Amino acid sequence: MWHFSTLGVFTVRTTYHVIRRHWGEAVPTSSSSNHQVFWNKLWSLVVPPRIKMFLWCLCVHALPTKVALSERDTKVCVSDAVVVKWGIWNNCNNCIFRGPKEVVSHALSFVREFEEANKDLAPEPRMACSGWRKPSAGVWKFNFDGAKLGSWGHGWSMVVRDSSGAICATAVQQGTSFCGPEATKANACLFVVKKALELDYEKVIVEGDCLSIIAKLRARSFPNMSVGLILAEIVNLSLSFVFCSFSHVKRMGNRVAHTLAHL
Repeated sequence: MWHFSTLGVFTVRTTYHVIRRHWGEAVPTSSSSNHQVFWNKLWSLVVPPRIKMFLWCLCVHALPTKVALSERDTKVCVSDAVVVKWGIWNNCNNCIFRGPKEVVSHALSFVREFEEANKDLAPEPRMACSGWRKPSAGVWKFNFDGAKLGSWGHGWSMVVRDSSGAICATAVQQGTSFCGPEATKANACLFVVKKALELDYEKVIVEGDCLSIIAKLRARSFPNMSVGLILAEIVNLSLSFVFCSFSHVKRMGNRVAHTLAHL
């Protein structure tokens, strides 16, 4: 019967606490409520994981120093210990006689590079709004959509609204095409931009529910395929406006253009 637990059953957890009571509680643990704030701050630092592990080992006295290893009755190679001490002494002399600026600048540049790398990996914010929104005064919003009709047909739609939300114009074009869904959406966007130029609008917002198309237009990223050629033409034409931006909206906010494209 294991008398160190209330149920009398042996567990690794109770054994751990017995050992800690035997050796003392001088070292805080990650699960200790008294040190929870400290550990949360340590693990939330924006530094590489290996540096976090180094700090953790430092705090719990787990670094394999000669003193720590001797306390564990572990044999330490004298030659290794001498070389390590020489390395520390040599680095100390370099810092003193050559100046600490190089060491500090290297450490800071390392942290900055790590932060920049994390920014690149960070997920992009969602661009879509839940519903259609009015443009600013003097700006017209052009909603577009494209749809496949039958086996080889397509439908492109345009809905123009002013700053009050009133519909000023609509247009639909149908035809035959052999392109995929994304290319159909891209052609619908191109159709709308050309119409806006024909109607002499100067300040426009081009909005659709195809996130991949809008994201590529905003990032000026053109894939090496037919869709990329269409997007490049759209961006080139957009330079003719006084103001032109591309916006993404969810299907619910683009339902009028969606319905027209499927007629």
